[in-house]
Amino acid sequence: MRGFVSRVRCTGRVAGDPKHLPIRRVKPLPFTENQFEQFVRAGHALFELFEARWDFYPIAARAVSDWLSTGSFELPADTCARVSAFAQEAYDVFGIKPGQETNRFEAQRARLANALAPHQHQNVGLAVAPYFFTWNLRRFIEYLRRRRDFDLVAYFENLGSSLGTSRSELSRIAQLELLRETSPPDARLWDSIHEQLKILGISQNEPVGTIKILHIFAPRYFPLLDNPIAKSFGLVSERESLTKALYFGRWLPGVQAWLCGFGEAPHRLESEFGESFLKLLDEAFYVANSIKLSRRASQIGLNL
Repeated sequence: MRGFVSRVRCTGRVAGDPKHLPIRRVKPLPFTENQFEQFVRAGHALFELFEARWDFYPIAARAVSDWLSTGSFELPADTCARVSAFAQEAYDVFGIKPGQETNRFEAQRARLANALAPHQHQNVGLAVAPYFFTWNLRRFIEYLRRRRDFDLVAYFENLGSSLGTSRSELSRIAQLELLRETSPPDARLWDSIHEQLKILGISQNEPVGTIKILHIFAPRYFPLLDNPIAKSFGLVSERESLTKALYFGRWLPGVQAWLCGFGEAPHRLESEFGESFLKLLDEAFYVANSIKLSRRASQIGLNL
């Protein structure tokens, strides 16, 4: 996503009012601007080493950007093969059983791969599909198990149709930057995306999916968040779930206020890597909180 970086500035204005929500008080580490850059660079390097080959975020982000600009997009020619190769690992990792369950999953995977063929698409649901499907594979397997009528291609096409009705608002939030003064986002967009994900899935709350969709359309404004990261930073306890109020009331303003303490470091990191600093930050948080590096180390080829 090169070419979009602009100089960030902090205004002291936060995205929401967290005063009414309890905050876990911990003694902060003396994290300097230089240490912040080291933290993000180290997280990015480890993410690239262990995760990047299965990271479909760059493909989806580019396709979404094209759709917002022109109304259409084309996915890279190898997208279908890469999505299929990723999904094949689901048999062992997610317990896909031989027989009818395997056949249903294979059929759905093949249909999605065909739908992602490289030609000009207008339905933005297919732009986010490679990223959303591979990141959320466990959830999609659950949809298949619990809904006999579940159709993976229809899921993304219907999601795209819903997002298409909000294209003007999505274009507006795409210009927002967390570290500069902007009009606050209309939280109703969360409601419409979240409700659609519930309808398309199994009628359960989908806060993390909603956050990922908001971020991919506004990558410099909406910070990413998953449940392990939320628990690490005290947003939720072991038995709690993420909510809209926690995201807008604490995570958005909390990340904004924290980043404002690191001067021009976010700008330098964006310029250096050509990615949203929020995506880079998420990679560092993800490596620190959401994966087990010991498991990744066992995959580097040293088998004794």
